Amino acid sequence: MSSVTNANGAGFTSVIYAFGPTTTVNISGLGIDGDGRGGAKFSGVYYFEASGTFTNSRIEKVRDAVFSGVQSGNAFFANHTYDVSLSQTVTVADNVIEDYQKTGILINELNCSTMKCRNRFPNI
Repeated sequence: MSSVTNANGAGFTSVIYAFGPTTTVNISGLGIDGDGRGGAKFSGVYYFEASGTFTNSRIEKVRDAVFSGVQSGNAFFANHTYDVSLSQTVTVADNVIEDYQKTGILINELNCSTMKCRNRFPNI
């Protein structure tokens, strides 16, 4: 896991961190296990400014060791600098996403487009 600082602040921790406005990252067939390590700003996969695809994979245990009310634990997260219009395109498809604290798939910010399809959330 990596703890990074980007334009949105410090302390972002993720199992996989893809970044850069000219970066394209395509991930397929990968198992991501957050191991219940949790904490503030914790994500399984985080695309910051990067575009690409995340397909045919599994994300699990992106949560605190014991579930709490802490507002973190995003299984998949994509965004860029707050309130900046940056072209970012992410496809999240055909994945199994389970056992997360807050959000299964979170994609936000200006001009961030996505296609989310055929993802399964078995424990919801």
